[in-house]
Amino acid sequence: NPYAWLLSLYERPYHQHHTKSMTFEEFLVHPWKLVRRDNCPGAFLNSPMTLWNIKNQSYLSLEGPHCLATSSEQLLENPARVIDSIATAFQVPKVSESFVNFEESTNVAGKTYSDYRDYYLEEKWKRLLTPESIRVINGQLDAGLVESLGYKLLEPFESQDSVPLNSR
Repeated sequence: NPYAWLLSLYERPYHQHHTKSMTFEEFLVHPWKLVRRDNCPGAFLNSPMTLWNIKNQSYLSLEGPHCLATSSEQLLENPARVIDSIATAFQVPKVSESFVNFEESTNVAGKTYSDYRDYYLEEKWKRLLTPESIRVINGQLDAGLVESLGYKLLEPFESQDSVPLNSR
């Protein structure tokens, strides 16, 4: 989901080194410094949304017998089914017929699979968006790409439950 992806990128912007702490809205309009792993020409993109558009368009261009499309949501919803799909599609024998999922996060101490599942599948990340951040994101996302990946552009909303990132 592009909105959840952008929130995650804001929390962990892997190689961006800003001189001051930015609000989420400032982050959304700040140029994105490219590194080689982004596999994009130039030194900067105009925003993180441009990076999302480029990355996801490139995933759609992959096709053939060596590719299998899946989403983070599918993996969280039923990881065993995704592993079965991979094993079947690529004729890879499974080490075991019984699937064992990692329950503890390997990235964040104290986080569990259930925490991630709840956050992403129940779309709890929406609470971190403001109407303005949704407008900014929508203005730069490729709407056709978003739809082709099975997502929908959000409507800016006024929510009593909204918890802006910069006030946490």
